[in-house]
Amino acid sequence: MGEEPAIIIHNFAQGQAVLAAAHEVNKPVILWSAPGAGCYAGAAWWRGLLDLLKQVQPEQSRYTSVLDCSDAPGFAMAAIRTRIPSIYFCGSPDITQKLSAMATAQGLELVTLRPAALD
Repeated sequence: MGEEPAIIIHNFAQGQAVLAAAHEVNKPVILWSAPGAGCYAGAAWWRGLLDLLKQVQPEQSRYTSVLDCSDAPGFAMAAIRTRIPSIYFCGSPDITQKLSAMATAQGLELVTLRPAALD
């Protein structure tokens, strides 16, 4: 994750608006789910949202995305199985290490720091 601004999105319309604004100013962004969204909305919901946004903004190099799974390892594992590119997890260090190894083996990223974000 770089210097891109972090923007929390809750639905397709918000994601579409953020990507349109980022495209207009030619700047990359990081789309974040709401805190804990991986636990209550699920990885399949986020995957579906990303797939829809890819249709609107196919130039994926302009944005990255992170699904927040809070401190719930089962939901983080579901995100790994769903091949979510970046997953936020804030659980215990030993579980974080195991999840990070699992994510890395799949070519995914486990993020452990949540930046300040525009919601």
